[in-house]
Amino acid sequence: MRVALFFLLLGATAPSAPKADHPCHPLARASKWAEAARCYTSALEKNAGDLEARNGLAAVYAQQSQFKESLAQFELALKVKADDGVALNGKAMMLLALKRVDEAFVTLEKALEIDPDNLQALSNLALINHESGHDEIAAPLWKRILEIDPNDVDALLGLGALRMEKGDVDGA
Repeated sequence: MRVALFFLLLGATAPSAPKADHPCHPLARASKWAEAARCYTSALEKNAGDLEARNGLAAVYAQQSQFKESLAQFELALKVKADDGVALNGKAMMLLALKRVDEAFVTLEKALEIDPDNLQALSNLALINHESGHDEIAAPLWKRILEIDPNDVDALLGLGALRMEKGDVDGA
């Protein structure tokens, strides 16, 4: 499995600095990892239940390939809020990075039970299935994503790549 691919597709598939406002997010978005980690850690010392800081710190660890540390942070976030979509998706990606594929599937399925239209979970599940050779599962997932968001780049690229792999150059 090419785990690096997950981290190249930062917007939809890999943990990145959460989109909501938090004083530490600008540091993470600017790839100032050490400063962002200190900022998030300081925020968590003041409020251990700060999900934005917890998920942000997990994303910083993920960007530095510290997958076990990132996974631990996402699991702590899930203790605060068991149905946190960011933490569930992040946890799944870290499980994949640690080659714990079965656990990643279960985690993504849980995210989809909570929110069946969770584009990030659908995209991650499609990519995992494609990378695992289960294109018969990946293709319908990408099509479902396009029903929700016809402009989803990951789904368009995924279906295009699948068609090209099958030799359907005209349909790609």
